[in-house]
Amino acid sequence: MTALVILAAALLSGTPSLGQHAHTSVNTASDSIAEASKVSRAWWRALAVGDTAYLAYHTAPVFSITLSAGHTLDRAATLKNAATHIGGPPIGLEWPEESVRFLTPSVAAVTQTHKEILGRNSRNYRYFAVLHKSKGVWRVTAAQSTRIMTPPVPLPASQVGALNEYAGVYLTRGGELRIEVQDSALSMTDPGGVVTRLVPVGPDIFEIEELHFVGTVRFAFIRNKKGELVGVSR
Repeated sequence: MTALVILAAALLSGTPSLGQHAHTSVNTASDSIAEASKVSRAWWRALAVGDTAYLAYHTAPVFSITLSAGHTLDRAATLKNAATHIGGPPIGLEWPEESVRFLTPSVAAVTQTHKEILGRNSRNYRYFAVLHKSKGVWRVTAAQSTRIMTPPVPLPASQVGALNEYAGVYLTRGGELRIEVQDSALSMTDPGGVVTRLVPVGPDIFEIEELHFVGTVRFAFIRNKKGELVGVSR
């Protein structure tokens, strides 16, 4: 599977894509392009909504995905992760751009720009997937999602307050959250040691900068009657 990823990276610049004209011995018939594109879209949607049956059928036995948050999952972990999305809120999906390139007649590299809509919130991603066709079925062998970041609207210092004020250790049900100042935002280290960047979006309110397949997650700092910070809640 690693070989497929390396092959894709090495050959992408020289292979024809959707909407392009190129002379090549590789079969890039329109029906094959449409088929690979359709499977890729459906695969990403299945990952978002928890359609584990589709994922199981169209995911290769040897598989790896790197999510926009930086986590890398194998096939089993991907199916387990997708299952957590079952019964979640309705998600709207739009596909503004895509490119399908064939490395061989049975190996396609699909790049797609995707807009995920959840309620009033929307996030843009760039998806890359390597698909292999075996016995008439396209299956994803490797994938990667990249969040297309939209910088948060800057807030006046008078609204956000001094970031140093939020630094400290906060006790939660799951353990200790360590908050530190990092550039113009906050750095949150959870009990498991995972570090997450929080950007200010309002008075005492910070938002996780990078997420995957979920809506906006915000943390609100709690003050007592004296205005002192005493806790944080999600």
